[in-house]
Amino acid sequence: MDMEAMLQRAGPPWSLYGTSTQGMTAYAMAQVASGAAQMAQPFHQGIIDLLTDIDNFWLEQIRNYGYEPHGQEYPKELKTLAVPIDVTAEYEIRIPGDIIQRATVARMLNPTFQLSKTRVMEELFPEIKNPTEEQVQGRKDDAMANPIMGTVDLVIALRK
Repeated sequence: MDMEAMLQRAGPPWSLYGTSTQGMTAYAMAQVASGAAQMAQPFHQGIIDLLTDIDNFWLEQIRNYGYEPHGQEYPKELKTLAVPIDVTAEYEIRIPGDIIQRATVARMLNPTFQLSKTRVMEELFPEIKNPTEEQVQGRKDDAMANPIMGTVDLVIALRK
């Protein structure tokens, strides 16, 4: 166990990936997630700086040399500004289990706390590109499962 503890000092703790052999309290999981976020912070900032530099380089090429990526030209309103515009890249780190732990604590502190379905889909299912469309599909499925729809289907079948 001492050797395993030493191995985990250089990286994220194994419990962050669910490899704990016993149950973990919400407080302990919060500490693990916080430790992982602190460990990743310098790398996170480095990637943000790198992406910002790349984006500004491309923007400068478009502005100064008239490049038109995908047929899009530099906006005329921005050409007239005295100071050129720079962009800043930004993204957030997602730590496994962190959002579930935070939502659990929020419900403990305020039992009426809730997140919208759209936010839940965005956080837990990032592969769903259009949460609103997915909610519409869910409502359609609910409507089709309603007993009235069975009656309507029966009437249509009897008429045929």
